[in-house]
Amino acid sequence: MRAPDLPNAREATRGLASRPVRYPDHYLWYILAASLDLMLTNALINFHGFEEANALAARIIDLSGFAGLIAFKFATVALVVVICEFVGGHRHSTGRKLAGAAIAISALPVVLGLLQLVVF
Repeated sequence: MRAPDLPNAREATRGLASRPVRYPDHYLWYILAASLDLMLTNALINFHGFEEANALAARIIDLSGFAGLIAFKFATVALVVVICEFVGGHRHSTGRKLAGAAIAISALPVVLGLLQLVVF
């Protein structure tokens, strides 16, 4: 009896979902900054009595709680990664700069939140 023909590993992983991303290190730092932002936001609001400064985020928290904010944050993370990949497909250096800017923009609330913890 013969075993069924199975595709080799390379054939099995071909396709859009298996294509590597252009800026994986940038995306890891971006996801870290976004995650730290969520954790710090939760700590400042729930344990220190602060209010969310971002009006859109505050509205999302009011409507669907912190779980809604988590979903919204990671939907925006996914959107930014898609945009960086699209831009990077046309101009690699511009996509890389955009990914770097996303890290910096996401890290800013983290730095400000940490300063609030230290000062207040």
